[in-house]
Amino acid sequence: KKKASPMNEEAAVPAEEITEPVITKAAVVPEDGLTLEVIAVEDSWIKVFSDGSQLFEGTLTAGSKRVWTADEKYYLSIGYVPGLKVYLNGEKVDITQGAKRDLNFLDITKDGIRSR
Repeated sequence: KKKASPMNEEAAVPAEEITEPVITKAAVVPEDGLTLEVIAVEDSWIKVFSDGSQLFEGTLTAGSKRVWTADEKYYLSIGYVPGLKVYLNGEKVDITQGAKRDLNFLDITKDGIRSR
């Protein structure tokens, strides 16, 4: 009988040597769109609309993060402004502008932010 030699076996590449870049939606800024990132530093209720569709409504718990993409605009209803940090295409958004107590209602577009 012939013994199998290492030369006759297929070379296997260990899994740890195979690396492919991992691209998450959060890392991708659309060329003409808007990426909204919301980070909860404290529990806070928020409702998010984008281009006419509701994307989220609920409480973000402290330490959580959500990312959405849109073509044109966002509309946010925020129940506790001090509890959230908001970024549009990587730039921090001042969500305190126009807030009444700890509530705010914002329209966010490529052209800027408007409180309702």
